[in-house]
Amino acid sequence: MSSFSQPQKKMIIKEILPYSNLITLEKGEALKIRDESSHDLYYIDSGKMDISYTLDGTKVIVAVLGEQEFFGEIGFFDGVSRVRNITATKNTLIKVFSRDLVTKMQQENSDLYGRFITFLAAAVCKKFRRILGETEPLKAYATSLSTGAQQFVESQPLPPDFFNIQEGRHSNLLVEELKAKLFNISLRLQKDESDQIPDETLSEFNSVMDTFFDALAIFNTSLKTSKYEKQVWGYLFKETFPYFMRGALAERAYFKPNGYAGDFQMIEMMYRNKPCGDGKIGKLVDAWLLNRPPCAAVRGRRHFLAQKLLEFSEQYFSNLEKINIMNLACGPSRELFDFIKSFDRNERINAFCLDIDPEALRYTDELSKEFKHQASINLLKDNLIKWALGTSTQTIEPQNIIYSGGLFDYLNDDLFLMLVNRCYENLNPGGILMVGNFRDNPDRLFMDHLLEWQLIYREAEDLSVLFEKSLFKRKAEIMAEDKVGIQLFAVVFKD
Repeated sequence: MSSFSQPQKKMIIKEILPYSNLITLEKGEALKIRDESSHDLYYIDSGKMDISYTLDGTKVIVAVLGEQEFFGEIGFFDGVSRVRNITATKNTLIKVFSRDLVTKMQQENSDLYGRFITFLAAAVCKKFRRILGETEPLKAYATSLSTGAQQFVESQPLPPDFFNIQEGRHSNLLVEELKAKLFNISLRLQKDESDQIPDETLSEFNSVMDTFFDALAIFNTSLKTSKYEKQVWGYLFKETFPYFMRGALAERAYFKPNGYAGDFQMIEMMYRNKPCGDGKIGKLVDAWLLNRPPCAAVRGRRHFLAQKLLEFSEQYFSNLEKINIMNLACGPSRELFDFIKSFDRNERINAFCLDIDPEALRYTDELSKEFKHQASINLLKDNLIKWALGTSTQTIEPQNIIYSGGLFDYLNDDLFLMLVNRCYENLNPGGILMVGNFRDNPDRLFMDHLLEWQLIYREAEDLSVLFEKSLFKRKAEIMAEDKVGIQLFAVVFKD
């Protein structure tokens, strides 16, 4: 079926509007769809609507519809209403095409009726294609990321003489020494009936892990030129797996139950900074990992983002009645709520929290209710990759601040630029975009090879070059969170 051009769509809409009734909804008013009106088709003449559902008491927005958009196409054909909650977010005029009026169109102008039905059928087909492409939305989202998707790669078989070559002997020495020390620590802990882990044991374990990690970094320098690099890392992974996977954070990072690393529950683990795992060894592994620079940087970026949101709101948007803030791949949104708590006039905040995971949105909603505030928190379920590519149909009002703490370092340069450009288009003049990206650091070895948690690391110059290529056409100001300095932030203003 051929698609309709924009002029053709406008012509059809202009011709069919006389066969509709007008209804008016005030801001906040819900559209009531009764059984007898389930065949009705709706067209937004002016205004804006949210379509949402409720998940365990949390309102999750699945679509934001603006002017000149239809909804109810499928119900028009089969008489079954599939939308749950439809609410006007501003004063809205809707044209309603009832079954009676459409029948009248058929009788008076069969040619127009035929083009109208063809137009609707094309719209329904487009919607079905989108739905079929999102039958497993989290897995599809993970796959669409440049990195971070759930991938289990079988280790390369070891060559017969592996332990006779230098790389094999060295890697075997490293893991056997580590395993022996961890076995001794584990044995002592098993004999200790106390639930507490002695401080000296914690210090000893951290020293063992730090020594192993430092040795890995040195060893990796020689591995880069070795033809056995993949086999060595596969061997190191298999030998250390039983120990590292006893830590809760390492286990979730590797197995990726949502299909991708860095989901909201992992972020919460790093924020809480309370070790847990399988037995005492698991807690020790977790404690060590939680105190490594990447986890400390995630905690640092929470503070950094909250401070910047406060600074930008007070410095640049103090005269606005409403400050629109969009949080991309929001996760738990802790930094947003830290900011709202510290902002005296938080009734001016209109926040959009976007995430593909409805559980992340539900959790965000729970956190938003833990303290008193007057900010407006809107939860929107959407695939940000599709949003970047322009295939998402969401109609979101222009923003004053758009930010993301942990999404852009999963995107290759092309996707990075597409998302930056989409943000540019959705910013008001004078608006601010702020995105986070990890820079290269020694812990990359552990994340890449032993947790299979891969990021795309960028230095300050890399970020500046990308922003020069974007619609902003300028270098971004590059900042870093204060604690460890490996989480960079690019900040840029729209003219």
